[in-house]
Amino acid sequence: MKIKSFIFLFVISLLLSGCGIGVASYEVFERNRNHNIGNKALVYFNQKNRKAYDKNHYIYEYPKGCTFGFLTNRDNKEEKVVDWIILSGKEYCKEQEKWILSF
Repeated sequence: MKIKSFIFLFVISLLLSGCGIGVASYEVFERNRNHNIGNKALVYFNQKNRKAYDKNHYIYEYPKGCTFGFLTNRDNKEEKVVDWIILSGKEYCKEQEKWILSF
């Protein structure tokens, strides 16, 4: 019974982890960042990363090989992601296409 449980958990974790397909590229990285524009949850869960960027925007920095940041509005409206920028290391800003449960 323990072996069946172990195999079952292993298969489920493998299916839910996804797999990468294709070559890592900047286009996939850009598409994944653009997906977060308008996101309010990113702002809510990452308050400790917030810094003032200019008089109109806050920035949430993420060092991940290349350092990029999400810009949010700084006015009295509800804060949400309005854009993103690469701060350094553009040559490292590449991601691989990922697929989860795509049979």
